[in-house]
Amino acid sequence: NYRDWLEQRFGVRSAANLTIKQLQDAVTDLRDAGWLDGAGRGSSHGYNRPTPSQWNKLAALSREMGWNGLDSHGLKTFTKRIAKVDSPRFLNRDQARKVITGLQKWRNTIRMEEAK
Repeated sequence: NYRDWLEQRFGVRSAANLTIKQLQDAVTDLRDAGWLDGAGRGSSHGYNRPTPSQWNKLAALSREMGWNGLDSHGLKTFTKRIAKVDSPRFLNRDQARKVITGLQKWRNTIRMEEAK
């Protein structure tokens, strides 16, 4: 199945024949589909990627702010301001924690203002 997918997606049957850009795209596609957990071979910490709970919390907070989840322009802008990365998909665990904390504080401030 993997080689069929490679051929359909990139026109090759082996990852050895991918360009660097294609390889990056393949890893992103596989990770987004849930086939990769971010853990590198021989590493117990992987790429220090956000946990599934963090991704879920980010998506939920994004929707609470009136945005459309992880791909929203609002979340990207907030992420860039707080974590100094261009997109939530580039967050590490610590940066995700900071973005979550910032969104929670902002949400709570909005709620307090609405209650007045």
